[in-house]
Amino acid sequence: MSLTKKNHINPCFWTAIWNKDYYDKFKADNHINIPSRDQLLYFLESRSNKTLVDKAENIHYEKGLGLAEIKPEKAKEFCKRHFPEKYDSFIKEMQSHPETLWLDFENHFSIIETLPSYSVLLKTIQTHKVLTTEDKTWLTLFLLNHRLRSHVFINAMTEFYKKLGIEKFELFWLLKWSLADPRFLILETSKILQSHWTIYTTKNKIFPLSDNPINRNKQTIIATLAPDMVLFVNLKKDGEPNKVIFKKGISWLKYRTYKRLTISNTIKGLIFYDKVTLEKWKSSKWWTQRREFLSKNKEYNKLIVKDGLKELWEIDSITNRLM
Repeated sequence: MSLTKKNHINPCFWTAIWNKDYYDKFKADNHINIPSRDQLLYFLESRSNKTLVDKAENIHYEKGLGLAEIKPEKAKEFCKRHFPEKYDSFIKEMQSHPETLWLDFENHFSIIETLPSYSVLLKTIQTHKVLTTEDKTWLTLFLLNHRLRSHVFINAMTEFYKKLGIEKFELFWLLKWSLADPRFLILETSKILQSHWTIYTTKNKIFPLSDNPINRNKQTIIATLAPDMVLFVNLKKDGEPNKVIFKKGISWLKYRTYKRLTISNTIKGLIFYDKVTLEKWKSSKWWTQRREFLSKNKEYNKLIVKDGLKELWEIDSITNRLM
């Protein structure tokens, strides 16, 4: 079995929506037989500042993101630390398989993408409606799942664990365990679900898709959903579990907040619906400042704004507390 060398950060069935013809057919539900991976997209690359037009399959991916080496000695340390009662039998089993192994986490990424959280996201984009508590719950899980499987979370935590002498495969084990633990899911989603949700929709397609599309600004989660749709979750204001407010248009101040936060958290680049909007963002002072910052910093823990970084440590703290 060959290892997956290229992991998409955002799935192609979502990024393809930033192609005009595909989006039109998607809204009319006539896109089923059209390959999303082949859709051409406008892409503003962060480090080179180049404007590219390429297929969805060639954008927003990272090589080796889902691969983790498992050396025999590290596997023994892991077993002894987390499953001491099984350590002796594990050592005996390893005598028959002493070689270094590789963990390929791509199948788990794929499983996450088949969950209703992503199909409800697509339904929301199509209909501009969130009608039930169940749909809102799945959208909440989308916010969590997509954040946890992002290259930002995985790379930032890998860097942090490496400094502690902990291997990357342990992070994947922890991630798999967390997403299967109802206690973790309840703790992480209950506050979001019961907060005040507003989805802003616009006539013009003014929202680009970042490689890091779900971010936090103090007590507000801001998530790009579609070229004409963005979600604001006000964590300081109580909402109803079955209620999402849809508003046509977005104020200049909120769009400014969205734009600044999106640029400040972008690492690889932005996908745009049209070249005009791309050029406007490309010429902004925030984009210039972000590129300068990226050129001087390589560690993911330095590339995330403080509210996002705080969120990562909160997640790590919860998972370790529940174990």
